[in-house]
Amino acid sequence: MSNGFMERLHKGYAQFMELDGKPQSDVRVSFAAPIESAREVNGQEQPLGSAQVEGGVLVSSFGAYQPRAFALKLSPAKAAANRLQEYTKPTARERMRVGKISA
Repeated sequence: MSNGFMERLHKGYAQFMELDGKPQSDVRVSFAAPIESAREVNGQEQPLGSAQVEGGVLVSSFGAYQPRAFALKLSPAKAAANRLQEYTKPTARERMRVGKISA
């Protein structure tokens, strides 16, 4: 998941799922900026309850194959991220023109 948009606004949603079929305790999730606050939400982003944040890190537990979603508020990042550069893929016709030699 790309979190550049979330980090610019300092808030957003993150979804996680346990994929090994084994319960996991003390799962810790962090981002480039510390998490200020978090709450658990459902698939419609409606609040389900509070979430534990320790030292800017989300701490949670998961049952086997359990999905969980969280609404997060991040602290402002201390350093600015590099901006993405736009790239337009050339069409097949444009690629063919590049390889032709004109007389």
